[in-house]
Amino acid sequence: MRWLALLLFSFSLGTLYAQDYYVQSLPAVIIAEQAMHQWPDDLAEPLGTLALGASITLTGRDLRGAWFHAQTPSGSQGWLPLDAIGILPNLSLLPVQRLDYAELLDSVLFWNFGREMGWLYTYGLSLGNSSNRFAKIGDSITVSQNFLAPVGEGTYDLMGYSYLEATIRAYLSEGRANSFSRLSAAAGVGWTAAQLLQPAQNISCPDMTRLACEYLLHRPSVALITIGTNDLNYVNLEDYLANVRRVVEISFQMGVIPALSTLPEQIDKSLRVRVFNQALFALADEMDVPLWNYWLVSYNLPNRGLNADGVHPSAPPNRASAATFDAESLKYGYTMRNLMALQALYLLRANVMNLR
Repeated sequence: MRWLALLLFSFSLGTLYAQDYYVQSLPAVIIAEQAMHQWPDDLAEPLGTLALGASITLTGRDLRGAWFHAQTPSGSQGWLPLDAIGILPNLSLLPVQRLDYAELLDSVLFWNFGREMGWLYTYGLSLGNSSNRFAKIGDSITVSQNFLAPVGEGTYDLMGYSYLEATIRAYLSEGRANSFSRLSAAAGVGWTAAQLLQPAQNISCPDMTRLACEYLLHRPSVALITIGTNDLNYVNLEDYLANVRRVVEISFQMGVIPALSTLPEQIDKSLRVRVFNQALFALADEMDVPLWNYWLVSYNLPNRGLNADGVHPSAPPNRASAATFDAESLKYGYTMRNLMALQALYLLRANVMNLR
């Protein structure tokens, strides 16, 4: 099992660090047929399959020692998971190969939506969290009734995305109090990441943050988190990341899978948005949490997927069309955001929760 392999690797890493040297490459043999991937992620683009017994050269590892960069005798390169090569005593001597977060931002739609969060989902169930509930966390972009509320009302049309139906039905099973329609206690107009961490002011959640209160009241297994649009105006990057890190830590403590989202474009802050989004990719990589790249898909929409204020996503004239996934409706920012949110939930249910 991968968790045991990682535990053994971590022990090896600790014992070998004392030697204080690295090697540039190591020979290895494939112990289970495995596709190489473009990135160290189960859902990254496959680059070709390596057969059992194939010889490879390892040239680097990721931050956690869960993935290794490999080269075949023919010169092909890609990433392999640890359980494709087995535990070798000197793996920790390979240098960490840093990822290009700018390239990830420009090319990857869903990051870390593979098996990585299985432990957290199981832990959350032991705390009483529900597999048929998710939380909406964020600012006005999340508060908006254009975000997922039409799905909760049953006014959606999946068009060519019918595979999402079972996911929607699972969350609609909660009836009128379903997660799509719920007014979150951890989302507010104008909020920054720091405001998620302020006291809840709720008698049901004494001495708890707004985020923790929403988790306690709703008992979700997943949180869709989009926060930072207002931080761009008032908060430096280091403080913003510290607050998002705390949001992830609280999610871990309460058994909730935090699915972060990149921030939408802002017409007059394009460079700063890019810097913040690259930092979100780096944080998701470090903490091994899912991230859905809304910025990438919305950037190519008319007016970057924004309405006239250049900040908030654009919405179709008919609110029901925010959950109608035809070509015309998907030109609007909120419609595209709703589609990606449903796809994120689908991927987590399929790959982490083993639910279809």
